[in-house]
Amino acid sequence: MVANFIYFFIVIVIFELFYTIYSLNLTSLFPEIFMTQQERTQANNVRQVFTIVGLIFAFILPGMIIDDYRDPNNLPKYQLFGIIAAVIIVACALIFLIFGPKERVEFQQDYQKAFGFFGTIKYCFKSKSFRWYIIAETCVWFVYGMLPTIVPLYAGEVLKVVGLSTSLLLATTFISATIFITFLWKPLVRKIGNRKAWIISFIIWILSLSGTLFISEFIGGLIVFFLIGIGLSGSLFIIDLVVADIIDEDETVTGMRREAGYYGVNAFVLRFSNVLVILAIGIVFSGTEWGGGYVPNPGINVTIGLKILMFALPAIALVIAALAIYKYPLHGERLLKVKEERQKIHDQKKSRI
Repeated sequence: MVANFIYFFIVIVIFELFYTIYSLNLTSLFPEIFMTQQERTQANNVRQVFTIVGLIFAFILPGMIIDDYRDPNNLPKYQLFGIIAAVIIVACALIFLIFGPKERVEFQQDYQKAFGFFGTIKYCFKSKSFRWYIIAETCVWFVYGMLPTIVPLYAGEVLKVVGLSTSLLLATTFISATIFITFLWKPLVRKIGNRKAWIISFIIWILSLSGTLFISEFIGGLIVFFLIGIGLSGSLFIIDLVVADIIDEDETVTGMRREAGYYGVNAFVLRFSNVLVILAIGIVFSGTEWGGGYVPNPGINVTIGLKILMFALPAIALVIAALAIYKYPLHGERLLKVKEERQKIHDQKKSRI
């Protein structure tokens, strides 16, 4: 047990280190390269569609290799999937590094005036916009973390399906998300703005998650999980647009583009959402006498705990997120003023090239 814990701890630390190094730089390019709302919604549409396509493969491929996620005898199959996933990730990363976008010339010297570690954290949390955003974002990532963790158990114990069928449930959600990002959220964000659209996505997400309380077979699961993709995709699409606005606002205060600073602090805070997911699962499983690990005790009603984790706790998190974004101040006239001031700063930086 101790050896397994040490191994798990080391692997998680190494994974998070390299994932953060890659992801932080990748995401930081988005607000810097695309400046207008038109550009950002168009580019983000393409980004998130590719992201979702990647997620579809990520959830279907394991089901093609691992026939039962709950069976400890399938460890070699998990290892095989890990090797295949590593090859795909390295190949895609190399393509991006060679052919991907480059930072704007006028911002290449901004890093020289960047704050240190503690200064970065301080100035990020001085932003009222960021403080309200990070509450909502943490709640959203709690739901992002909870659903894929619990779905295999929910599918097996409630819908009575395993393996590829479980992967198809998640794939249905992501296929739905691909559709609605393009045909719903992109035009809606352009019409009513990030803040209002994000709140609407939370409401839709909560309503669709409530369907998991009533289904008990695979076909019903496909329908409900397709509907879940509508709200999920709205949040997935809008998050980076909100961060980009916050970074624009920060530039009008500090005179610097601090994408990496904000995304770095964002990534640090979001790690606590993973802790909340594990704590929530542990508390619910203990409270419903689930048993040790992923194996329920005989004779208990396992669906109660699973439905709490699939709907009740995510719904609470999304309500908190909606309230936080309702208080988020960077919208309307204030946002327009920030864009105007930001453009003046950019004109000055270009004139010095």
